[in-house]
Amino acid sequence: MKYIFFSKMVREQSISRLIETLHHIGADGVDLTVRDGYPVNPKNVRTALPEAVKQFRAAGLAIPLVSAPTTLNSATAPYVEELWAACHDANVLNVKIGYWPFEGKGYWETVDSARKQLDGFAQLAQRFGIKACLHTHSGSYVGLNASSTMHLAKGFSPSNIGVYLDPGHLAVNGEPLPMAFDMAQQYLTLVAIKDSIVLKGEAGKPRTSKFLPLGDGFVDWREMMQILAKRSYDGALSFHSEYEGWPETRLVEQTKKDIAFMRAIEAEVKGKV
Repeated sequence: MKYIFFSKMVREQSISRLIETLHHIGADGVDLTVRDGYPVNPKNVRTALPEAVKQFRAAGLAIPLVSAPTTLNSATAPYVEELWAACHDANVLNVKIGYWPFEGKGYWETVDSARKQLDGFAQLAQRFGIKACLHTHSGSYVGLNASSTMHLAKGFSPSNIGVYLDPGHLAVNGEPLPMAFDMAQQYLTLVAIKDSIVLKGEAGKPRTSKFLPLGDGFVDWREMMQILAKRSYDGALSFHSEYEGWPETRLVEQTKKDIAFMRAIEAEVKGKV
């Protein structure tokens, strides 16, 4: 497994500075955010991504995926061809695409519409050899858990469409981890690492969730690692470090602790499996 860091929370870091951060926290590589305002973004991706990937690999770092804008839910978006072509040129094999919100128009109608869009991503994946990955995100989205995500993915080739399970979001409104991983097993491509709790909302307001340092929330990380070990999972674990409002230095140091925490669990579990 590759322990990689999702660069979303260090938006201001240049590629060279990000490389220093990755080495400092003990990461094996990066889940590179390709969004507006980041060093690599939809406007410059065609040239900036291959150049950034060269720098990561020269520093001994892997880049198994890039994370596109959360609004990227159509394969006809203006920059999509350039993004997939850039990933092909740089040999970055996975793209995390965006989400389809559920807006009360009928769940199955929303699923049908999303699958039509997903077919466009599957065609891109077939052309370029770069998989489109569906991230399980809690809230009012189609794909909020493994069950709903499989309504989208099932029937597509696992070579073209992947599932990106996120136990932190599954803890908010998902399923038991053994069930989730079993449902997604044929499509499982990536795993997100973050911990969460659910907070009771004030009267008349919905409940909310909060992300915490690993081990402080609801996720049973030993159970998850046991599942991965039994399934011989060898993909990426992407550490999201979504510690909103934290100074960058504190966030980076906590991520270093989070990675060490998971490596210790992996070593413990593999000693028993």
